[in-house]
Amino acid sequence: MRTVSVGEWCTLGPMRPETMPTDPTDHSGVAVPPPLLYAIPLAAGLLLHRARPVALMPRGVAVPLGVLLIVLSLGLIASAMISFRRARTSPIPVKPTTAIVGTGPYRFTRNPMYVGLAALYLGLPSGWIRSGRSCSCRSPSSRSSGS
Repeated sequence: MRTVSVGEWCTLGPMRPETMPTDPTDHSGVAVPPPLLYAIPLAAGLLLHRARPVALMPRGVAVPLGVLLIVLSLGLIASAMISFRRARTSPIPVKPTTAIVGTGPYRFTRNPMYVGLAALYLGLPSGWIRSGRSCSCRSPSSRSSGS
């Protein structure tokens, strides 16, 4: 595959699967799957919350905001996955890149899946824990009162 300058690349338009390299080593080189980078701190935070709950905002604000973030993040992630499927390339970073996706949410952000994971990371504690869906959502005062 030949090397092109940035100016020339801009005039070529979107890369198609037939113009992408077929080398199986052509991937992002990510060592840890990105969802795991979000899941580990989230799990640690949930465990810390279970040991010592902290409310950063009132439940009446946290729950609707959390639910909104969860819904928007899942929609963004789903839209990004659909864009990858339509381009016939894998969203898994250790698999070879067969196409550059520039449609769907990729028109607005370089990494909509990461933006979606970040929104989900913020929405889960706000919407799930504060709504009472967690066994650790009681306040410290309700624990000490024997209820």
